[in-house]
Formats: sequence, C-alpha cells, structure tokens
Amino acid sequence: MAISRSGQGALANLLLPWRCALCAGPAPNERELCEGCEADLPRVAQACPRCALALAATDASGLCRRCAAQPPRFHRALAPLAYEYPADRLLLGLKFGGRAHLARALARQIAVKVREEAERGLLDMPDALVPVPLHPKRLAKRGFNQAEEIARFVGRSIGVPVRPEICRRVRPTKMQSRLSDEERRANVAGAFLCSETPQRPAIIDDVITTGATVDAMAAALSAAGAEHLQVWAVARA
Repeated sequence: MAISRSGQGALANLLLPWRCALCAGPAPNERELCEGCEADLPRVAQACPRCALALAATDASGLCRRCAAQPPRFHRALAPLAYEYPADRLLLGLKFGGRAHLARALARQIAVKVREEAERGLLDMPDALVPVPLHPKRLAKRGFNQAEEIARFVGRSIGVPVRPEICRRVRPTKMQSRLSDEERRANVAGAFLCSETPQRPAIIDDVITTGATVDAMAAALSAAGAEHLQVWAVARA
C-alpha cells in the first residue's frame, strides 16, 4: 500500500526525530535547537541602536562612544546575540563547517528580535533585505553564502523580499578575522558595487565585528540611492 507524502513525513519524524544542533537531544520538528539550548543563547539585553554594540545595563546615554564621535554610514543596527559560546559554535558551523541548515535557527533569532522591536516602535520595516555578498571565488570554494541563506529565512518569516542581486563584491578581500581594525576598513574599502536599490534596505550578515564590512557596503548602497540603511546580523562581537 502506497504511503501519502504527509504519511511519509510523519513516519520520518517518528523514525528519525529532529536533534538539537548543540546538545543532540530531541528538538521540535523542523527546529535545529531544543527549547533549552535556544533559551541559553547569549542574548544582548541592551545595545547601541546605531551599531548594536552591547552596553552596560545601566547605560542611559543611548549611543556608544564610537558612534557618538563618528557614526557609521548605516542608521540602525540589530544583533540579538553576543558572539559568545554557544552562538559562536553555531555561526562557525554554518560558515566554515558546511552546516547550511543552521541558517534557519540563526535567522529565527533575527526575525524574533525584529518583530519585537517593530511592535515597540523602535524599528521600521525595510523595503528589502540585501545579504552581504561573497566574492565569486570565495563563493565557489564555500558553496553557499551564509548571509544569503540567513536572509532568505528572515525574509520568509517577516514577509520582506530578499534582493541578493543588488550588491556585488567586485574584488577579493582578505579574511577579516586576521586583520586589525584599521586593516579591516582598508581591506573592504571600495569592495562593493551596488545597482539601483530600494530606499530603505536592510543589510544582512552573520556577525558584526568592527562593522567595517557592513559600513563599506552601506556606502555602496548609499551611492546607489538608498536613503535609510539598517544592518541586521545574528550576533555582535
């Protein structure tokens, strides 16, 4: 007797239950993390609204010192997690471990935070999501763009279109993790070229470290016509 597609799915869930990507325990169907591990992710309680840098809980000044002195070329940043264990383990597994399925669990963190901030009137929904592009050589080597994978799940969750074709990385760059702050900014300066863009895009990336990459991309988007730029990432270092 033939088994229907829905029956096949139910049988697969029974025989091969979902396992948490962190503790390997049972996880809800089609979820990469169990409820306990998701609750234990290192969330940022208070952050600079301009660059998403974590601030002390008692800090009432608003912007961090760097943004107050020299604001970036984007206007709003959001990163729900701190780049600490075990969030860093998930992000490294996605980026360098070939575990593309983790993009959904990481994108969920952004989508939940975006909805919370929008409901509180602290965030305006963008016209489009624009993932940070990889250079074609690096894309060929890695096989996928982690920022684009995250963006697709976020866009589907909040109902905003994803436009990866808007921006290209026009020259190869060194790995940012190996460079100083000053070297990072020089490394990505002029690395992006963007075509005509919506006025209110949100740049999507996996991690904001110094902000050099997303700032360079914001400059290219501004040159292409964007007027209000947000940056959404999974984590902030």
